[in-house]
Amino acid sequence: MPHATITGANSKSEAFIVRYCVLLLAAVASISTSLYAQTPAWQPAPGHTTLSIWPHAAPGAPPNPGAEIDTTTAKDNLIAGKPLMRLGNVSSPTLTLYSPAVNNTGAAVVVFPGGGYRILAIDLEGTEVCEWLNSAGITCVLLKYRVPDSGPYPKSSAALQDAQRALGIVRSHAAEWHIDPHRIGVLGFSAGAHLAAALSTHFEQRLYDPVDAADQVSCRPDFAVIVYPGYLALEEQNFAPNADIHVSDKTPPSFIVQAEDDPVHVENATVYFQALKNAKVPAELHIYAEGGHGYGLRRTALPVTGWPKLVETWLGTIQMLPASASSIQEQLPADVAAALDRLTPYQKSQLERVYNDWAFMAKYRDANKELPAPARGEARVVFMGDSITEGWGQQGSATSPDRVEFFPGKPYFNRGISGQTTPQMLVRFRQDVIELKPKVVVLLAGTNDIAENTGKMTLGEIGNNIASMSELARANGVRVVLSSVLPASEFHWHEGLEPAPKIRALNAWIKEYAAKNGFVYVDYYSRMANSEGGLKAELSPDGVHPNQAGYEIMAPLAEAGIAEALKKPIR
Repeated sequence: MPHATITGANSKSEAFIVRYCVLLLAAVASISTSLYAQTPAWQPAPGHTTLSIWPHAAPGAPPNPGAEIDTTTAKDNLIAGKPLMRLGNVSSPTLTLYSPAVNNTGAAVVVFPGGGYRILAIDLEGTEVCEWLNSAGITCVLLKYRVPDSGPYPKSSAALQDAQRALGIVRSHAAEWHIDPHRIGVLGFSAGAHLAAALSTHFEQRLYDPVDAADQVSCRPDFAVIVYPGYLALEEQNFAPNADIHVSDKTPPSFIVQAEDDPVHVENATVYFQALKNAKVPAELHIYAEGGHGYGLRRTALPVTGWPKLVETWLGTIQMLPASASSIQEQLPADVAAALDRLTPYQKSQLERVYNDWAFMAKYRDANKELPAPARGEARVVFMGDSITEGWGQQGSATSPDRVEFFPGKPYFNRGISGQTTPQMLVRFRQDVIELKPKVVVLLAGTNDIAENTGKMTLGEIGNNIASMSELARANGVRVVLSSVLPASEFHWHEGLEPAPKIRALNAWIKEYAAKNGFVYVDYYSRMANSEGGLKAELSPDGVHPNQAGYEIMAPLAEAGIAEALKKPIR
């Protein structure tokens, strides 16, 4: 009996333990599944802002959606010799902000990848598109909308809901994201192109109950780029227009491109273009003989893959972008146009940047806005100059991989821009110096004027620009430290100018001007020049830009000049 009693007790205990373990394992499995489902299969590179489209569940979302997955397999086709990611089962739509690093034009594009409303070609027709748009100075917002079975509208309204919501969010964040709220467009591929057209014709009423303030602003795009679209002409009805795409005179200007041999049928482009034309909506249509479908913007030998440059030009013609240097090339004489064609892509980008923003005001505009006002007692200093200043503190640069850190722990701000001359610095002096409210400005300028970077200039003209900046600073309560121009016997980018005697003459003028006006003069030249008036070889990799040893000579001289300036009263 005792043995039987003990056995009974053990059986009950064992049964309880088994049931407890089963429940525990089920709970763990549930938690693991939940966590797995919440981990997206695609995430943007670090450094980009990502927002959920819906603060809670998306409208009509199933209670237990499956996990987002990458559906790509080894058997899938390559585009331009490269694979692409096919993102599936997206139930938590997001938008990701890609801001241009330089030359922000204020225009923005919300990108809709294609994939037949089944998957999203998230890299081919998403992130790669954002890289191109950023290079053109355009903010890109990549929409990861719901798939599968999220369109075409009205079969499902899910994707169009996501698109409407995304446009409202972008427009409501325009000021924060440095976007012009009246220059926000959409760009879509294949099913995403249909989504762009659907949003272009369904913006007057949201397809969901308002969520927040983002739903109180317009979700109408200001322009649309439609790339190899589908669902706009109905094959089963002899390519009749899709009656659910109601083009009107309020539909935004549109750019359309497709190949005649596209298996999704070129009529999608031609029929939509005709509808736009009938409604008197500005539109541009490009049809190519070959190209197929789904090439994104990966360049091949086929001309159709050159469509991004056509979009840039078109955006200029509808005043969504400033006119570019390339857009005026057709107006130039043949010999000048031919010379432009010989420029490298980098040279062309620099030419376009100079044409659009001659003084490069965009370089530090955002950084200036984010910089707080000086703290009480802060001796803020701004260093203004060209590449010699800009390179001070840049680690691992092409010209000097060992550059020294820029005054660690000091409230010193570098506002140098490579290649700039004194007239360019004068244009941006208020934005990049005065408005930062420094106690002192350290001005190092003149090298590129002598190098004729923006054309021939006399020493008197260079001096006048330096004087104008100095007097602007004084008038706004900023003390001035004027630096000697660094020695140079040759400019590798403009040979034959023999700059050494001009640099000596300019430095003599700067020193005399500083003494007459009570400014501080810092003499880098005497410590760094060789007997020929060039920069000592051990202080520079190229005869113009200092290396670490050169900056180690300059730093204490600059610090001494700043300390002297801070002792001077403001006149």
